[in-house]
Amino acid sequence: MAASSRTYELSFMLKAATDSSYQAAFAKAKQELNEFQQEINRNNSLLKDISAYEKQQRAVEQLTQKLREKQEAQERADAEAKAAGATDKFTEQQIKARNEVAKVTQKLGEQQTKLNQMGAALEEAGVDTGNLSEEQKKLTQSIEETKQQQEELAEEQQKWLDSVAEMNQMAATAEILLAAMEPLANAWKECVD
Repeated sequence: MAASSRTYELSFMLKAATDSSYQAAFAKAKQELNEFQQEINRNNSLLKDISAYEKQQRAVEQLTQKLREKQEAQERADAEAKAAGATDKFTEQQIKARNEVAKVTQKLGEQQTKLNQMGAALEEAGVDTGNLSEEQKKLTQSIEETKQQQEELAEEQQKWLDSVAEMNQMAATAEILLAAMEPLANAWKECVD
C-alpha cells in the first residue's frame, strides 16, 4: 500500500509541476505571439496607408496638370476673344473655359485636403511622408523580422510542449513501474519481517 501512495504522490507532484509551469509558459508565449501578430497587422496597415497616400498624390498631380491645361485653354479663349474684338461680354468659349477651371480647381482643393489628412495620419503614426520608399522598406523589413521571431517562438513553444508530453509519458511510465514493483516491495517486506 505504501508503494501505491508513493506512486500517486509522485504522479501528483509531476503533474502539478508541469501543469503550473506549462500554463505560465504557454500563456506568456501566447501573449508574445499575439503581440507579434499585432505588430505585423499594424505594419501591414501602414503599408496600405502609404499606398493609398501615394495613389492620392498621383491623383493630385494629375489634377494639377489638368488645371494647368484648363487654365491654358482659358487663356487661349481670352486671347481669341480679344483678337476678335469681344471686350464687353464673355464668349461661350470663355465661359466654358472658366467653368472648367473652377470645377477642376474645386476638385483639386478637395483632393489636396484629403492628401493632407492622409499625410497627417501617416506622420502621426511615425511615417516620414517625405521619404516613403525608405519607410516602405523599413516596414517590410520589420514585418519580415517580426514573422521570423513569431516562427521562432512557435518552434520553441512546440519544443516545450513536446518536452511536457515526454515528461508526462515518463511520469506515466514511473507510475506503471512503481505499481509493478509494489508486489516485489510487499514480498521483500514479508521476507524481512
